[in-house]
Amino acid sequence: MAHRDAETRREEAGGGFLYFVAGRQAAPAELLEEVGIAALPQSTAWAPFGDGPGGEGGVIVAAAGTRLRYAPDEQTWRPVARGLGGESESDGEADAPAYWIGFETGRPPGPEQLARDEMIPGHAVTLADGRSWHVPIIRDAAGACGLPMRYGLDPQSGRPAATLGDEHLRLWDAALGVLAALADAEENDDGQIVLGLGMSEADAMRLAADVIGLNYHASLAELLAVGALDGPGIFNVCRAMSDFDGLVALLDAEAKKKSTPDGQTMSSGEEGSDRTTGRRRPTSTTR
Repeated sequence: MAHRDAETRREEAGGGFLYFVAGRQAAPAELLEEVGIAALPQSTAWAPFGDGPGGEGGVIVAAAGTRLRYAPDEQTWRPVARGLGGESESDGEADAPAYWIGFETGRPPGPEQLARDEMIPGHAVTLADGRSWHVPIIRDAAGACGLPMRYGLDPQSGRPAATLGDEHLRLWDAALGVLAALADAEENDDGQIVLGLGMSEADAMRLAADVIGLNYHASLAELLAVGALDGPGIFNVCRAMSDFDGLVALLDAEAKKKSTPDGQTMSSGEEGSDRTTGRRRPTSTTR
């Protein structure tokens, strides 16, 4: 039933994304993997077209419930470069797009059409497209993992243990790195705390897209196609995934509990220190 509801949402909102692969007449799963289309749900539809973006014939594939058509005057199409998702480019094909991504002009797919049937709890973040996206919490303020866990055998004890898959483990490690970078913030010349993510802009952009993709059928290509990513948005997604604001609130609450009746704070360490890293906790932020 949830699957039908997702298809209905796409139909009512003008459909989801369209993907065009030149020179092909069918779109089996192997083709999608080959060209790097990773955000489609399992239920898809495709049709060959004699003309398409770039002036070539090929196949258009989309999520079930999306109208399959090529109407360049009424649609927006963008080429997606090989290697956009981090893979190495194919030899001799660096200038040829891996595929094209399109949507009905004026009706870009957004959170409502792209939401997965099961969402990981998190924070609402408004991105550059003006829409609110539900960013999952990877590591919450109490240090608990927000990602789906599975049980396996502990390699040391042989007993049941909760584990993460490799991709989720990568995001967990990234959340810890972001949290450490935020906790290590320093004051600028104006006395304001400047927060950083501890990684390059490109890496932060990919990380933000991967995190959003946990709750939506969207990858970096889809988010770029609708103009959803900018510097502040990427920063806020990474901040939300590590539940930094929740941690700040938790530390503030703990500090208040330790206060004596005369308002003096009892602390065995440096005031405002992060309880896990020992670093000075930012108390104000600026971009």
